Amino acid sequence: MLGLPLDMAALALIGYSLFNSVRNFGYPLWYYDTDYHQAWGGPTMAGVWTVHAVGWLLCLAVLLYWPVRWLARGQKAVERRVMGERKVTGDRTPAESAPDRPEQRLAS
Repeated sequence: MLGLPLDMAALALIGYSLFNSVRNFGYPLWYYDTDYHQAWGGPTMAGVWTVHAVGWLLCLAVLLYWPVRWLARGQKAVERRVMGERKVTGDRTPAESAPDRPEQRLAS
């Protein structure tokens, strides 16, 4: 529950990025029947698509690089606080690696 705000922020950011990626990279499919002569990069559809695709790539570099790193660091900090001071790299303590049930002890 402690990481839920960070998860919601990550979902919103990634969802927004995916939706706009489809819109900008697929510009000719979304806006083919509109008057694109006055759009950025017009009057040709190739120019409009190029401006929107390259512009969105630059936005993705800014929009995703730092905020996603900050969200990942925040989630890692929450995990460290919840799990304790031991390494969060997947190392198991001897108590965690010991079998829980007698059937598991016999199979070992």
